[in-house]
Amino acid sequence: KRNSGYDPRKIRLHFRNNWLRRNRTELAGMPVFLHSFNASAVPDDAVSRAFDRYHESVFCPILAGDSCQQARFFDVMMAGCIPVVLNYSITDVNEQFTDSPSWATGLTSWYKAKGETTAAVYPFHKNLVDFGINYDQCVLAVPGRIQRDVSKLVDVMEDTILNRPTEIRQIQMNLRDCAVRTTFALGTNAHKYNDAFRQIILMLRHYLKGLHDEDK
Repeated sequence: KRNSGYDPRKIRLHFRNNWLRRNRTELAGMPVFLHSFNASAVPDDAVSRAFDRYHESVFCPILAGDSCQQARFFDVMMAGCIPVVLNYSITDVNEQFTDSPSWATGLTSWYKAKGETTAAVYPFHKNLVDFGINYDQCVLAVPGRIQRDVSKLVDVMEDTILNRPTEIRQIQMNLRDCAVRTTFALGTNAHKYNDAFRQIILMLRHYLKGLHDEDK
């Protein structure tokens, strides 16, 4: 049942209202950019302005929208900005997987409580293949139970900036590797990069090997 407290589409509104109630203009001494506009009147330069902000930022909350697939997660990651997500535990994998495959054990959702798992949404996930991407190492994950837990994000981001700068640097280093593996390299030297095309080839080889092993 959807209402203003549990509707995933309202999560960004909860975050905005929580920040405004705090009546602050900075986070751990750093400036905060918070902006919203009418979806029917999006400025022509909205995309370029957003990317500029991503490049200038340490953190960017990636909160639920209409669906669990969120292009902005990868936009932020490519800009070197750390995605901040609400991490909901999945207690019953049978709700999503009829046969409860072994790789589904212990998965979480960054969309909503009992929502689609990260392995079902993010490409080349480590739970699918041993050479996959460990997205958990590329985000600042804030434990969530219900949608209103969005209020915790501000406190966790501030604490991380003030008390865990080495953790920020490590996540940034992890992002550098993850971003390459989710992007198609271009140019004459594209083959030198461990990019998304290479990941697709590895996935195909993995799938074909599985078919070959089944035929033995």
